[in-house]
Amino acid sequence: QTIVIPKDDQYNFSFISLTDGQQVSVEPPKDTWDIVFSQYTHIYYDMDNTPYTVTGCLLNRYNTSVAIDSVRDFEAITYEDIPSYTFSTDINGIGFDWKAYSLSNNVYTVDLHKNYIIRTAAGTYFKLHFIDFVSPTGEKGNPKWEFQEL
Repeated sequence: QTIVIPKDDQYNFSFISLTDGQQVSVEPPKDTWDIVFSQYTHIYYDMDNTPYTVTGCLLNRYNTSVAIDSVRDFEAITYEDIPSYTFSTDINGIGFDWKAYSLSNNVYTVDLHKNYIIRTAAGTYFKLHFIDFVSPTGEKGNPKWEFQEL
């Protein structure tokens, strides 16, 4: 069977159902979002190209970029600091390494010193950092973060 998937410039991707061959609406229009929190596969190239399922943040590949600041405290970052940052459009620019898992303690810890400065597709800047990855009842995959427009 052949299925033709029409390209739609309003979206980063087009999705179809293999069951009925119909287009499926999964992603919002590319100019309406900046980051997504999701599970995805990361390839560890330094470990024989090992794929591993991770949970983290991905950037919208359409005009969203990010810079990382691990020096300043979240509260101290201001709009005036923006020219000192180098921004990346890497889809995994925020990624998953703002947290780490301790095998010996069986817990996730969040790097509270890692701050992200996000330039949205609309040209607005926000600062963001993660505070936790576990719910108050201990369930992983429940991120807690704060963000503020600069």
